[in-house]
Amino acid sequence: ILSVHPEGEVTLKEGGGRCVVELLFSPEQRMPPFTEELQLECLGGFRPLLVIKGCCQGVEVRLDTDYLQFGAVVQRCQATRRIIMQNTGDIGA
Repeated sequence: ILSVHPEGEVTLKEGGGRCVVELLFSPEQRMPPFTEELQLECLGGFRPLLVIKGCCQGVEVRLDTDYLQFGAVVQRCQATRRIIMQNTGDIGA
């Protein structure tokens, strides 16, 4: 869901050494808002670097039943059943 590149240890030269760090957030399902702290481990200690915040919004559709039975229907007649469809997601569908 959240990946950081480069992976593993990073060494920065003294006097202004730089490194590009890429954070990729790619959720596969709805997620409530979250907050995570990215920390630096250096010389046996930890130091907070930045706070990552995010969430994933999406459409989530549910039906009031998992099974719909029509039974036997006479030829050239019809049977009607009703179901309720509900969007419980964050985005209109």
